Amino acid sequence: MFEVLEVNHTNFYSFKKLLLPAHFEQLEKSGKDILGVGAISHTEPVGLLLVNLDTSSKFASIFHFVVNAENNEVDIIELLLDKVEELLEVGGFYTTDLTLTINQSVEEVQKILLQRAWSTMSAITHKYVAKTQRIQDKDWTSLFNRLDNLKIVHWSATQEDNINQIILNNDPWFPPKFSPLNGSNFIDSEYSFALYDNEDLAGWIICEKVANNMLLCKNIYVRKSATTRLGGMLLIAKLIRKIDDLNMFVTFLVEKNNRDMGNIVSRRFKNNIIRKDTLLKFVR
Repeated sequence: MFEVLEVNHTNFYSFKKLLLPAHFEQLEKSGKDILGVGAISHTEPVGLLLVNLDTSSKFASIFHFVVNAENNEVDIIELLLDKVEELLEVGGFYTTDLTLTINQSVEEVQKILLQRAWSTMSAITHKYVAKTQRIQDKDWTSLFNRLDNLKIVHWSATQEDNINQIILNNDPWFPPKFSPLNGSNFIDSEYSFALYDNEDLAGWIICEKVANNMLLCKNIYVRKSATTRLGGMLLIAKLIRKIDDLNMFVTFLVEKNNRDMGNIVSRRFKNNIIRKDTLLKFVR
């Protein structure tokens, strides 16, 4: 029913709809530091798994694992894992972590990975892809005029100092996992903004331009209070107004427990979302 094969510089273009722009250059080089495995059903690509290989330490990281099928999602995941584990075992590699993007079957997939000796790394993250032109069509003027106590500035070293001071004072109003200073967060100051309630830092939206037509919003968090109630909307509005290119897409990553921001993206912009996936992270 499914054909599972290695993906490299000779055939990766057949899987282009499952790839991000940054992956094309990696696969074109076809070096020894990347391994790809894909699944095809009746000539249609339905799954793709990419692995970063550290040849010196023999560690492997599954950094891109996408399944795009209306049915048999779990079967495809297991087939791809079986194939890549076989190839990695032959090469003497140990897999340390895995990031998986799926459309459905979240609980079933989690159960299967736990049975395969994987451990859940973090809470479930929802991934929303939106066409910015649809959001730009909204009239944000009234929103900006109503919030005199709130202001937004481009992210800079000043905000990093603010965060460090909040942590130093042992008075963080945000969970540590939402800190914009986490090592995994590259901050693109052109598209990242901080929210202030009068003179106090009250939130942020951290973004990175990952391709000519794609922005990745990796972290959005606002302090919950009566005066910052519309802060999340304001941050997104500021980001959208910054974007000049009407053909730009933006991907929002929102952790399931970040309910306020999840509600803004999923409810307020439900007509703007062109794709929704679930992101799961595991470690060994």
